[in-house]
Amino acid sequence: MQNPIGEMKRISKELVKCGLPKRPINAGAISSFFNKAFMHSTSSKDHSTCVIPKYQSELSDPNAKKAEEDLYAVAMKVYCDLQNGAAYKENYSWPLL
Repeated sequence: MQNPIGEMKRISKELVKCGLPKRPINAGAISSFFNKAFMHSTSSKDHSTCVIPKYQSELSDPNAKKAEEDLYAVAMKVYCDLQNGAAYKENYSWPLL
């Protein structure tokens, strides 16, 4: 996030190594996409709590409803782990779906 144009150049270079065609990088488009005012630092914020809204399934079949609620719980765990930084750790175990 500190150098978005440099990062896009790096990614582009790696994609060319994978066989994708080289494409020009539009620095203006990249700069307009990144707004430093919206960037945040995890060191200055507390992400230890994650509020998970209760899921209200509209399904009538109890088995399908349970499966849907279980999937929602897994998705929200990943969401919270992304928020609090746990998902970025090398030893993070992604939940099974």
